[in-house]
Amino acid sequence: MGMAVQASEKHTPASRLPPGSEVVRFGVFEVHTGSGELRKRGLKVKLSRQAFQVLVALLEAGGEPVSREELRRRLWPEDTHVAFETNLNSIVHSLREALGDSARTPRFIETVPRQGYRFIFPIDERREATEHPHDEPYRRWLPVALTLALLGLGLSGWIWVWRGPPAGRQRAELPQLVPLTSLPGTEGHPTFSPDGTRVAFHWNGLGGENFDIYLQTIGEEAVTPLTENLADDRFPAWSPDGTHIAFVRKLPGYRSALMLVPARGGPEQLVATLPTARTTLSWSPDGRWIAYSVAMPDYARRSTGESGIFAIALDTGRTVRVTRPDPLLLGDHSPAVSPDGSKIAFVRTTSLGVGRLYAVRVDRELKPQGKPWKLVDDEEGVQSPAWSPDGRSVVFVSSRKGYASLWKVGVDEGRGSRPEPVGGYLSYEPAISPRGDRLVFASHREMENLWALPLSRPGVPVGPPTRLTDSTRFDRKPVFSPDSRKILFASNRSGRTALWICNRGGKGLTRIDLPESLRGGTPHWSPDGDYIAFDSRVEGRGEVFVVGADGAQLRRLTYNAADDIVPSWSRDGRWVYFASNRSGKFQVWKVSRYGGEPVRLTHGGGFHAEEAPDSRWIYYAKGVVFTEIWRIPPAGGEEEFVVGPLADWANFAVSADGIYFTPGSDGTRNEIRFFDFRSGKVRVVTRVDRPLNQGLTISPDGRVLVYSKPEPPESDLMIMETSF
Repeated sequence: MGMAVQASEKHTPASRLPPGSEVVRFGVFEVHTGSGELRKRGLKVKLSRQAFQVLVALLEAGGEPVSREELRRRLWPEDTHVAFETNLNSIVHSLREALGDSARTPRFIETVPRQGYRFIFPIDERREATEHPHDEPYRRWLPVALTLALLGLGLSGWIWVWRGPPAGRQRAELPQLVPLTSLPGTEGHPTFSPDGTRVAFHWNGLGGENFDIYLQTIGEEAVTPLTENLADDRFPAWSPDGTHIAFVRKLPGYRSALMLVPARGGPEQLVATLPTARTTLSWSPDGRWIAYSVAMPDYARRSTGESGIFAIALDTGRTVRVTRPDPLLLGDHSPAVSPDGSKIAFVRTTSLGVGRLYAVRVDRELKPQGKPWKLVDDEEGVQSPAWSPDGRSVVFVSSRKGYASLWKVGVDEGRGSRPEPVGGYLSYEPAISPRGDRLVFASHREMENLWALPLSRPGVPVGPPTRLTDSTRFDRKPVFSPDSRKILFASNRSGRTALWICNRGGKGLTRIDLPESLRGGTPHWSPDGDYIAFDSRVEGRGEVFVVGADGAQLRRLTYNAADDIVPSWSRDGRWVYFASNRSGKFQVWKVSRYGGEPVRLTHGGGFHAEEAPDSRWIYYAKGVVFTEIWRIPPAGGEEEFVVGPLADWANFAVSADGIYFTPGSDGTRNEIRFFDFRSGKVRVVTRVDRPLNQGLTISPDGRVLVYSKPEPPESDLMIMETSF
């Protein structure tokens, strides 16, 4: 399968250390070669023995490159059969994580192409180790520490007498977090074996090209591949008897294959073809059924009556429908069958980005018994429910504190439990061990920045693209000001999604102050540059707002139980176009800039709309993803196809000469093309190294194209000690 099990560390030869034990200090770190310890500000940093050996080798080299072959000789004996490339990459990745380093912008360890690695941070001190490596700083500060400790005890005793012990518990402890994986790329969706000793997960491998299913034993660093296919294999789920792992294999045409593979490896088995490309899986406790979801990707053109939670019988292939979401909602997903098989928890998407946690009672064949009841109503979205082993609570992901973390809630019907924090930071896709003593989750981080491409004439670049913003969060949905001098965009760089403005070169960042209850999504500048239209959530629904470019004169334009989202301005500034599903499906509507009764423009489906500079046409994305660009007169009338395919509703921009757009269907979104109004022809403007899906804008003077491009995502699996 192309990957061998990593050699056990008990066979690893000792590092070649200089005579005598040393203490090497750089920055806030100290390396103690005798005891094999890495310390940060005096505190020990968890680091595997092999990662420590790599660090020592790099320090010994004195700033010169150390080849990968030299590292192989240090780490493994000649007769050891090991997937050298994979495991060395993993070891270096874990070392960088321990140092807080980055391969893209290294401070400590630099990758030398086609050679190996080099330590680039200045060494502050080298000295022989004396006594125990950490005794000296402790001895130096011991008198002060004792004094502070005595003062602290006295103060804490006074506080205890004054306030009394915390209600309900004697001591609150932060949960311990330990990395399970530290592989390059993206690891996700862990699932425990029934005995709790192994975890299956999906990983996109060293090249990041596609996902496969892997296994890892807790406490070991080696990973074992279970699948190797050119298509994406994701969302593993371990069978209750431990013999098989179910997973989803992506197929062309927004379909997927539900597959089974033996947990020990072996031939794969096709269970069924599903009408969706992305669904998590959950087994019934007797192993007879697998629950899955069908979520329509194109909400504007497909009925949510086709979506919901389903279950399939493995012996007969018979399907059962578990939930049927309201047509005004965007569907149900993420099913999780309770340990006793009597309930299914799931997420109901009420608006784009807004989810609510529900549960429904089912019989032994997973048929619904009554109506679902709501467990959590969360404006920030709910994801990835996972049951506690006793079936009394559900752990889920929420961003209610401004970042994704883990929460739990009781499931007693009608009692309305209050969610409690579990912990974690940037935490997704939790899985709880059968004994309830461990929780594994994916710690996932995404970055998205704005890039600018200069143009010499319509559709023709004059130079390479340049990065405008450098955020560790996301900068999305850019739009130029009418004078081409500023760029408005949405970003969560301040914690919650807000509206930001920078100049044409990416400098002079300022944030538009909005009330804490509002999030600045999909902004668009008025033709006079004085106002900004945007959407935000109100009681779980999208509504359209207008605010002054200086943050003043905020007013709400739409009031409806449906979603009113993705606004844009007419060229005369009198109207605000928006998408709404108030008629049952998303269509393009318009409303006066002062509010009032909206007017419906499209009838065959419509989403994000932009009026042409000459005001003759409104161009709009027919749907949300994998769609086309259509047009309609501003006063309404016949709807006409223009060009396609369009990968995503946010990725097109209308100029006086044509339309810039990102094509793609089923995942290919690496180009920007130009549709010429005069010739009716399409040509490639540029190709990028990452799929584009969160915004595209052309300056009114036609000289600069700005787009949002994600950086390569990174995620690792973390273990949290728990007591469910």
